[in-house]
Amino acid sequence: VAEAIHDRKLVELVQDIENRKNIKMILIAGPSSSGKTTFAQKLGVQLKLTGYNPITISMDNYFKERKDTPLGEDGKYNFETVDALDIELFNSQMKDLIDGETVELPEFDFVVGTKRYNGKFLKLQKNDIMIIEGIHALNPKIHALLPTKSFKIYLAPLVTLSLDHFTKVSSNDTRLIRRIVRDADIRGVNPEKTLENWKKVLKAEKENIFPYINLADVIFNTSLVYELGVLKQFCEKLILKIPETSPYYSDARRLYDLLRNFLTIETTDIPKNSIIKEFIGNGCFDR
Repeated sequence: VAEAIHDRKLVELVQDIENRKNIKMILIAGPSSSGKTTFAQKLGVQLKLTGYNPITISMDNYFKERKDTPLGEDGKYNFETVDALDIELFNSQMKDLIDGETVELPEFDFVVGTKRYNGKFLKLQKNDIMIIEGIHALNPKIHALLPTKSFKIYLAPLVTLSLDHFTKVSSNDTRLIRRIVRDADIRGVNPEKTLENWKKVLKAEKENIFPYINLADVIFNTSLVYELGVLKQFCEKLILKIPETSPYYSDARRLYDLLRNFLTIETTDIPKNSIIKEFIGNGCFDR
């Protein structure tokens, strides 16, 4: 039923896009671990059913060169601010595409910190529609100069579960658990490092994402009522490795105590296209 709710709302969302006419660009924003990558691909499937040809573009490929990346208060590179993006290049390429020109899209090499051009040329055809996802996609700096109608979507796992009459499950905790599991699986980041970065992530979201929620045409809830029962088995074994001497031990214990409220749910029957697969793996979409 939880998965069917997502599918139904996606259908309604695509119908909304169709009714608005002449939409050539869909902008998807949301905080960390909201499921942007999988959602963009699920949306693309629904758009194909209505005759569109969706083209997904990640704003992560438009980071500035490492030497031009702004520094944070701690003196380290700040990748969370909108100023870390090459906004001029992004706007120029999107405008050219909308005007019918051919552009070569960049692919960002995060290891060396530079954009590379690997022959990925694009020219929009009649039924093409761009799906652009990134945490800053709702920021007016990103789209204010583009001469086209866009459709803006804000994603977030807006959890509605309550443990009792006084204690609700935090959406931030759900996102943090998602991120711990995904970081360890596909990014090789241990849970202590994820917990260390989390405060900076929340601060950046408050500054760069939340002020622009009211610009969204649609808010899509990516939470799944059963997901903590699934994430439990992956997250517990990771946070139990955090030693008592760690400054993040209390955070780990708090998350462990939260997960103890849930029975384990096996992954066998989870659909391959579920948003939860973005975090636990073995799905049918890119992660």
